[in-house]
Amino acid sequence: MTPPRQILLFLAIIVGVGLPMSWLMVRLGGLAGPYADAFVLGGMWLPGLSAMATRLIAVRSLAGLSWRLGAARYFGLAYLLPLIYGGAPFVIAVAGGHGRWTTAGWAQAAASHGLSPDAMVGLAALLTVDVVGNLAGSLGEEIGWRGFLVPALSRSLGFWGVATVSWLIWFAFHLPILLTTGYRPAETPLWMSLLAFAAMLFPVSVILAWLRLRSASLWPAALAHAAHNAFILDLFGPAVVPTPATPWLVAEFGAITPLAAFAVMVLLLRLGGVPRISAQT
Repeated sequence: MTPPRQILLFLAIIVGVGLPMSWLMVRLGGLAGPYADAFVLGGMWLPGLSAMATRLIAVRSLAGLSWRLGAARYFGLAYLLPLIYGGAPFVIAVAGGHGRWTTAGWAQAAASHGLSPDAMVGLAALLTVDVVGNLAGSLGEEIGWRGFLVPALSRSLGFWGVATVSWLIWFAFHLPILLTTGYRPAETPLWMSLLAFAAMLFPVSVILAWLRLRSASLWPAALAHAAHNAFILDLFGPAVVPTPATPWLVAEFGAITPLAAFAVMVLLLRLGGVPRISAQT
């Protein structure tokens, strides 16, 4: 089966399973329902399981999904880049008077991990244990998006084509949960949430594609995805007491985050270069 046909099969499985799953999740209460965590984890693993099913159908093997680990320096970048572009918007917002810092959320995080309810203990846990914990979901997505889709697209597209198409597919994958389950903040209108999320997702897609192609491994992308979720949602979000303007500026649906991610993307490409696509990707 040719790479384009594999991509079509991969997407058909995701749509065929994902739409009924989204409908059922909404029927059972969305993110406020009793099965929300199971639906979210299942949804995050849908791309990975679809990729594995596609490879088994197409070539009867799970080879070609970028399982190798890759060089250690890419794991360092995967950890640091989300910390920078995820944290900078909160720092800028607070510096501009749109929120204030608090350590109460970090203390609660420590307690939730069964540790002493101390803010510094919680901070250490969020920087380490929480990132590892987020791998349980991010790995499922990254087996699909960067383990399968990026290399498959690279057979016929250059780097920017790969990054752009994978971004569009990744954004479309998130639309059901954005539109129906209350994942986006209630403080901002739908148009703002969709625009900011899409704008943020593009430079993040470029960064993750860069990590995958430079390292020849899905694991740095999985770590970066886990770090993104851990830092933005769990580390910085609870550390700021918001004003009415704060949700418009920070996190995945704020206006500053796409700018910070774009700046990090540009710096990464200037220092690391644009990856060359080859048959071995």
